[in-house]
Amino acid sequence: MTINEIADAKGAAIIIDRDGDIALLRRLYDADGVREVRYGPDPCDHLPVAKWLSMTAGEVAQKVC
Repeated sequence: MTINEIADAKGAAIIIDRDGDIALLRRLYDADGVREVRYGPDPCDHLPVAKWLSMTAGEVAQKVC
C-alpha cells in the first residue's frame, strides 16, 4: 500500500514538513457533505513515510489528525 492509498482510505490530505516527514490531516465535511476549509493543521505527528507504511491500519487511524 502506498501513502497516497492510505490517505485516500482515511479521507485525509498529506501534509509534508520541511524535513520531508508527513502527517495525514483528515478532511472535514459539513452536514451537507461540503468540504470545509482547514486553515492550519492541528498538532499532528509528522513521521517518515517508511514509518507510515510499516504501521497497522489501527495505528494509522490513531495518527490521522
